[in-house]
Amino acid sequence: MATGGDTGDDRVVPGVRQDADVSRRGTAVQAGRDATVTINDNRAAMWAYSGGVMAVFALLLALIMWVPDKHGLSRSGPVEPTHAAAGQSGSTQSTTTTTTVGTPPQEFRVTADLSVNDRGPWAYVSDSPDFPDPELRAELSKPKGLTQPALIKRVRTTPGAFPDREHLIRLHLEGPVDHAVRVVDIRPVIRSQRDVPRGTRVAAGTQGVEDSVEVLLLLDEPFPVMRESVKLPAGTQPGGPYFPDHTINLANGETSEVVITARAYKHAYEYDLLVAYQVGDQIKEMLVNDGGQPFRVSGRLCIANGRYPYDSRYGMGSNYELQTYPADGAPTNLMDKDCAF
Repeated sequence: MATGGDTGDDRVVPGVRQDADVSRRGTAVQAGRDATVTINDNRAAMWAYSGGVMAVFALLLALIMWVPDKHGLSRSGPVEPTHAAAGQSGSTQSTTTTTTVGTPPQEFRVTADLSVNDRGPWAYVSDSPDFPDPELRAELSKPKGLTQPALIKRVRTTPGAFPDREHLIRLHLEGPVDHAVRVVDIRPVIRSQRDVPRGTRVAAGTQGVEDSVEVLLLLDEPFPVMRESVKLPAGTQPGGPYFPDHTINLANGETSEVVITARAYKHAYEYDLLVAYQVGDQIKEMLVNDGGQPFRVSGRLCIANGRYPYDSRYGMGSNYELQTYPADGAPTNLMDKDCAF
């Protein structure tokens, strides 16, 4: 086979070595005697031929590595299994996606932020007569102690402490980076319902609901659901059910926030929130709580004429410090319908 610039058909004679000073035609020594032969110096051609074969082999190997599979996906990275088409049993999404090594798809995520409750006004109740603990009580008794978010958080996260009458939850919703999610429902899962604590009440100012509240949750209802908040001159009041009239659509990587105010009047509750969301044709559910602990809220304890009969009561002094209040006999502006007895 001719290679490079060769056009001849000569071959190197078997058993014949070529002398170093022979170029294209010369004298060779064969079997111990001189012989004049016609030879063709093919060393350059052989190197070119070998290099060409190796180049073709490398090209074929590269083509094999790049041939797509039947789903049109690259073989160079992990591939998610193909799911059934939309509408078929067991399908979780109607399309297949590829992922890059080291960056797996982010799952739908929901986090609860209760830090808004760590600024005034606020109030908490507990069965314990030593609530808050003596060290925390000493810190709160300093000027402006009741305005320090770090101290208020310690009150809120004390075991057995319940927010008094209402608390606020900001649910942060984060969609996956590679597919859309549709939130179709958020509802409470009651862990426990009990009588209102009668030990200690600690309060700093009169509580009020944020202007940004979107959803109200009334836990005293027989079947509590998220309700629209309606702003009236008398305050925020519950409207109709928030779901299913509203849904929250999150495109790839989008975020949203739902601001929930949970209220209780007659009992104390521990509960989680169940978030139902749709991915493709499948409905999934996720339980959300307060860092592994249930959300809590309690009704207020009062007797006739709106008086508090707690064993211990603390309130706010003129310098925003914690002060001891009379255990009972302190009138409030609550109506009996807002109290537990």
